[in-house]
Amino acid sequence: MIINHISLATSVDYAIIDIHVLYVLFGTLISILIALFAAQSPSRRAAKLDPIEALAYE
Repeated sequence: MIINHISLATSVDYAIIDIHVLYVLFGTLISILIALFAAQSPSRRAAKLDPIEALAYE
């Protein structure tokens, strides 16, 4: 609210902060892709293990 008041007082005719929907969607998509790639390596390694040996090791 204060920012709007200051921008009106100094006659700023444009938005100080401008976030487009495409930027949000792009950031979300990139974050999901990074998370999927980061989870793939440990899950592949765990899928190759024999459950009996893994439990006996502990």
